[in-house]
Amino acid sequence: MSHPESIFRNLPFLKILLLFSTGILFENLYDIPQPILITILICSGLTIVGFAFLRVEVKWKYIHWLFSCIILSIISLGTLKTKMASNFKKEIVTVKELCLLQILEINKSVGAGNKFTASVFEKNMCSWAYRGKCYIYTKSIEPFNEGDFLLSNSKLEIIKSLHNPGAFDFKKYCTLNGVFYTTFIRGQGEYYKVGKSISAMNEKIIYIRSYILQKLRTYIHDPTIIGIAEAMFIGYKNDLDPSLNQTYSNAGVSHVITISGMHLGLIYIMLNLILTFFIKKKQMSIISMVITLPALWLFAFTTGASASVMRSVIMYSFIILSKPLSRQNNSMNALLGAALLMIVHDPNVIYDLGFQLSFGAVLSILIFFAPIRNWVFAKNKLLAYGWSMIALTISAIIITTPLIIFHFQKFSTYSILNNLLIVPLSSMALILEIMLCLNPFDFLSKQIFAPGICFCIKSMNTYSSAMNNVPFSIIETPIIESFQLICIFLMILFLHLFLATKSKACIPILLACGCLLSIFHAANLFKREVDQIVILNLKNAGCILHQHGKYANIYLYGKWQHNKSSLVPAVEKASKFLGFTVQNRFDLGEKTLGLSNKDHSNNILLNGNTFKAMDLKKWMKKDCLFILDGTTQLWKIKQWSKDPQNLHLRFLHTGERGSFFTDCSEFHPSAVKK
Repeated sequence: MSHPESIFRNLPFLKILLLFSTGILFENLYDIPQPILITILICSGLTIVGFAFLRVEVKWKYIHWLFSCIILSIISLGTLKTKMASNFKKEIVTVKELCLLQILEINKSVGAGNKFTASVFEKNMCSWAYRGKCYIYTKSIEPFNEGDFLLSNSKLEIIKSLHNPGAFDFKKYCTLNGVFYTTFIRGQGEYYKVGKSISAMNEKIIYIRSYILQKLRTYIHDPTIIGIAEAMFIGYKNDLDPSLNQTYSNAGVSHVITISGMHLGLIYIMLNLILTFFIKKKQMSIISMVITLPALWLFAFTTGASASVMRSVIMYSFIILSKPLSRQNNSMNALLGAALLMIVHDPNVIYDLGFQLSFGAVLSILIFFAPIRNWVFAKNKLLAYGWSMIALTISAIIITTPLIIFHFQKFSTYSILNNLLIVPLSSMALILEIMLCLNPFDFLSKQIFAPGICFCIKSMNTYSSAMNNVPFSIIETPIIESFQLICIFLMILFLHLFLATKSKACIPILLACGCLLSIFHAANLFKREVDQIVILNLKNAGCILHQHGKYANIYLYGKWQHNKSSLVPAVEKASKFLGFTVQNRFDLGEKTLGLSNKDHSNNILLNGNTFKAMDLKKWMKKDCLFILDGTTQLWKIKQWSKDPQNLHLRFLHTGERGSFFTDCSEFHPSAVKK
């Protein structure tokens, strides 16, 4: 094993990355006031500058103070940058008056209308103040283009956390991307176009994307193929079939339809092969800087500049720039440098799943690929290539598997086998797509490139679907917390060090991590041993979960049978998240019902729209709260509030507040039916 000093000497970005990440962690755990951070930075900076004016013998005497100041300044910088840039700690302002919207992106069509991403500006004295981004939903197809400015009087709603236990957290996803509002534009009466502003670079990128999409759609007409082809080439997923996307995810090969390092690598290799054919080897490094580097960055921005793409293009930039500077290529240092630049630019990227999986996969390959490949030696070149592909797949999933289990609570059993076939097919399809778009001859596109693309993608679709039907293709896993994930990563690291160095010092650390993992798991099980009632937020239906530790009764009512395919998985996810394994289900039909404690003095659950204000008041003895779920429409609450006999009753609707949790000790009497 290399000495720690040599590791830090060979990987200079590692030291800075660890210190800056420590600053991000401090800001997430402790809310350190900004003036204190600025004071620390100023004092550390002045101390570092002051060292330059000291005599050499004095410098050596107090060298540890210099190192301490450098470490403290980098940690403080990471904390300050996170405090200033974090979307999760940003104060969301309610936009009440007329607002200015700038269209940033045209998203997938929603029903008969469209979905757009836009910047929000609010009038503030004599200027327009930026408030974040919003999603615009339209009732019909509106002629909005990227860069358009709209003056709108449509109400902006702040995105709320309405997800059920264990479900996708839409608010967290939006906050990560800087989106804080949603609005619905019903027609031309709610907006007025006041101008357009788009840079020449963005205009060029839009033109390239439009050209590629038009070229692919001209020669490929099968919707199941064109959706995969567009997603795989430029990351355009508006035409991607959601069920097919889920099929690839279940097969463990969703990375082939997400722009990543594999795509950048293929383009980098193709450009190098073409340039090598025309240019001498001595001039290759300079020409590569002039042609290959801009081409990779242009492709990155054309695909949307996602975290995984930016990680790849920055890595290749380090590799390309090191050649004319006569520097030795170090893939690990390039990876760490790319991660550092991305985190310094935007600390929020550390929460991005694409960044985590992309960074984790490449890091895993760099660490584990060579040792795993050396397990088997084959003289036959075909066998050696086959084993290299297997070793590459195994090494990539060592770090990404815990991340996938952490985020999705599932694991694709046959992902190694699936990648052996899907990755070569997707690589061939991508090369053919590039040649299709660059080729000026119509007959070549029709007779060779387009049929080749269709064959590759159709084979991928067929194989992925077939593997999804194989028994035990997906294994559901328990929910793991952040501390458990850290313990798993530490175990992987020290197990690798033990196998590589046979150092006995790794064994106590492995055992300690294993004990901590067991303790965290036991604590999670104990935390779920609760007695409670949970009312889920479902559309046009209701669900009551009455939990006693691992045992629960599930009551379904309303029109849940009409949306069974979507509602039942939501209930199952909530059951898994809450931790009960023994459950009984009861179908209460569509009858109107109310659930309250013995004296109707606390929370009262209502189901249905047929109650009147007088019905509610006969249940109310004290300042109680009426809880309504998806079986009661929001407009009904407004009607009740206008009822002349209403005594200002207090309502809480799951559609506005999300799932409702309450202690079940007072609710054990049976439901009151009307």
